[in-house]
Amino acid sequence: MRYALIAVVLAATCALAWITSPTTLAALAVVAPIVLITVVAVLAARPLGDEDAAPGNRRVA
Repeated sequence: MRYALIAVVLAATCALAWITSPTTLAALAVVAPIVLITVVAVLAARPLGDEDAAPGNRRVA
């Protein structure tokens, strides 16, 4: 799911690059990497599931 979201953002950025003026493209060249890094950082910080139930992570009472 996270890679699909990143791919959609990247595809949208590329599509905008084809239809925008050079000034807008220059602004996107600055903003787009920041947005992509933010998306990746937010998704990477989220837990993938119940980490306590992961195999090999058994607690001994």
